[in-house]
Amino acid sequence: MVRFSLRSFVRAAVFGVVAALAPVTGRCGEPVSVHVRLPDPLSPAARAVKYSDPLDEALRREKLGRVVGGGTQATRDRRIVSVELDLELVSVEEGVPFVRHALRRLGAPPGSIVEFERFGLAVELPVHD
Repeated sequence: MVRFSLRSFVRAAVFGVVAALAPVTGRCGEPVSVHVRLPDPLSPAARAVKYSDPLDEALRREKLGRVVGGGTQATRDRRIVSVELDLELVSVEEGVPFVRHALRRLGAPPGSIVEFERFGLAVELPVHD
């Protein structure tokens, strides 16, 4: 399932939905920013061992990008509820399917989401089909 935000639909009305579905690479060789949300209550160190380090290694090995950051979401009482990864990919077309597959292999739980923009449209793809 692909989910677009309301803001994205307004832009799509102006720029055309077809453009949102076309292959995208970074402008002038710039990387494409991709955000991953994983409902997995891991500490920062455990997040690095389970997701960040192996995904970064795989992306670099395939020359598709790299992991550039991550975070941990917690409740007010400091209970960890999810983790996030920030990626830079060479292209959405090749990188996102690779990331989704890699995250499934690494044990990403259902409800995990990959987020990015295409021509100004916010796109969310589930890690699991």
